[in-house]
Parts: sequence; structure tokens; C-alpha cells
Amino acid sequence: MNPTLSHITGLAALSFGCASSLAPVELLSRASSAVARAEQSPAVLADVRASEHLATAQNDLRVAKKSLAAGDSQAASLLLLRAEADGRAAVACGELHQAEVSR
Repeated sequence: MNPTLSHITGLAALSFGCASSLAPVELLSRASSAVARAEQSPAVLADVRASEHLATAQNDLRVAKKSLAAGDSQAASLLLLRAEADGRAAVACGELHQAEVSR
């Protein structure tokens, strides 16, 4: 596994423990921000792996919103944590790709 992705995966696992006590509304805000940042990053669109992470984050965010609307806050919380992690991974992959291309 790429060291950057390994780092992100570790942070996601750590944030799960800390974030599991957050309200779904807070998790929605965090996930939405991470996805929006990835969507606005030109570096994300230039890298296949980053684009895949973004697509996964967007899908998880969409499904999480449906879960919240249906009253399933536990499923929504897990999806929102994953959406946030994938949004952050998309940005990290895009930036890594950009740095490699710039060498």
C-alpha cells in the first residue's frame, strides 16, 4: 500500500473511534466538506485513483443522506465517516500525483 494511503487509512480508523460519538449532522458536515474540497481540486480530476476515491465518496454521501432521511442514523454515520475518508484520500492522491508529475 502507498505510504500516503496507509497514513490516510490509519487516520480514518483513528477518526472513527473519535467521530463515533459525533452526531450525524456533524458527520454530514465533515463529509460534505471533504467531498466538496475533492470536487474542487483540479489535481483530483487528473488522477485515476483520486477520481475513484471521489466517486466512492460522492456515492457514500448520497446513500448516507438517504439513510438519514429514513431514520437509520447508525448506517448513515458509518457511510459519512467513509465518505469523509474517501474525500480526503481523493485530495491526497491527487496532490501526490501532481507532485510526481511535477518532478
